[in-house]
Amino acid sequence: MSAPILELRNVSRRFGGLMAVNDVSMTVQPRTIHGLIGPNGAGKSTAFDLISGLQSTSGGDIILNGAPITGWPIEARVIAGICRTFQTSKLFEEMTVKDIVMTGCHVHGRLGMFGSMFAVGRKFREERDFSERATRLLEFVGLSAEIDAPIADLSYGKRRLVEIARALATEPKLLLLDEVSSGLNPVETAAVGQIIRTLVAGGMTIVLVEHDMKFVMDLCERITVLNFGSRIADGTPSEIANDEAVITAYLGHAQENRTPRRDLRRAALQGATEA
Repeated sequence: MSAPILELRNVSRRFGGLMAVNDVSMTVQPRTIHGLIGPNGAGKSTAFDLISGLQSTSGGDIILNGAPITGWPIEARVIAGICRTFQTSKLFEEMTVKDIVMTGCHVHGRLGMFGSMFAVGRKFREERDFSERATRLLEFVGLSAEIDAPIADLSYGKRRLVEIARALATEPKLLLLDEVSSGLNPVETAAVGQIIRTLVAGGMTIVLVEHDMKFVMDLCERITVLNFGSRIADGTPSEIANDEAVITAYLGHAQENRTPRRDLRRAALQGATEA
């Protein structure tokens, strides 16, 4: 087994008296799809905020490729290869689809403010390169026909694809996808699943926060489960589907007493309740 690309070592995040993430450890291997699931309020999105630098930790360490990044700002983490999407779409409504994806490309721009002002030829070539890259990424996610469309004209599912393309424009090594299948129809969900498989086949690592259990079980090689901010399980999809603590967290003690265990496991796999 190769060295992990990402490690959370006893990571915590406190908001006043609430421990949103409580002493969580997690290891993500490179070139894999790793699921992070749990009931509503389990701390999944907060964990993503800590990894991406949107929030600071209250304790513990975050390690990227063997180096601690716990105190790094967001932009440093993006340059190092971490990028994420959000559960709620965060796009610039007044911009075109291609322009939005190009904002991700600018993370790796080399000219800076003064170079943009005085090296006009180099700035033109850089913008041309960004435009070509954005076009290729939109073709990759299946949005060739919408390249010049205003983002406001796109459906919810296509907006999700734009977010993925914008994240890919930052050239991530580790991509964090927060509820990427939320609100998608089965055809769109299958298309996103294929995009994820293709990215990992090309060498990327992906961590999914998801409520769709079938989507998670079909894609992920390993899954970490949170409940009330703490890790309650970590293993393969088969191990997670048969873990009593996971079944109880999703469906509760009362149902466990009335329903055969095989039905509980089937319900967990089908996403009977939201993660």
